[in-house]
Amino acid sequence: MTTGDTRLEIETKIPLLDLDPGSLADRITELGGIAKKPWHLRDGTLFDTPDQQLFRAGKLLRLGVANGIVSVTAKKRVAIEDGILIREEQYFTVESSASTVAEVLKMLGYSPFFRYQKLAVTFVLPDQTKVAIDQTALGNFVEIEVLSTSLVMPAIKVRIIEVTQFLGLNPADFISQSYLELQIAKCAKRGVPLEDCLLPKS
Repeated sequence: MTTGDTRLEIETKIPLLDLDPGSLADRITELGGIAKKPWHLRDGTLFDTPDQQLFRAGKLLRLGVANGIVSVTAKKRVAIEDGILIREEQYFTVESSASTVAEVLKMLGYSPFFRYQKLAVTFVLPDQTKVAIDQTALGNFVEIEVLSTSLVMPAIKVRIIEVTQFLGLNPADFISQSYLELQIAKCAKRGVPLEDCLLPKS
């Protein structure tokens, strides 16, 4: 098992709409971005109590699988500022199978209530800013993320805006909602209960 100190995740996402993910990847490379993680499938399942105490408190408990690696992530919302989401994050990987970890979480009183998938590639810029392109059933998005152990928000916000504009995107399009929240809104608009957000099977 690998662990890390609690850190602040400061990020925003931007819908790509008509912009081709391949063209965006080229722009990220021009910024000096290196593909730390090539295109790969990420499969995440969110767990919560029956009355969704975590979600209502702005918290998240996720069991993830990517490239055969099983991970557990806990997040807690700290603030939202101009479409930029600030959360505390704890993340660790485990050698056990995803099914084993799921059983442990169930024993602790948590149940799976939402599963989502994305095909993603993550770039790291020279200053360690992360830029990820996500292809999801909700559409394509770019996520710009800064990890920090201390909150120096003005400088971080400026950097996120700089990267956004260089990529030809508009900071006015920042959204702070998680994929869960976007899916909740989509299902509510259709008048149906919450559905998983899975990629089409190839």
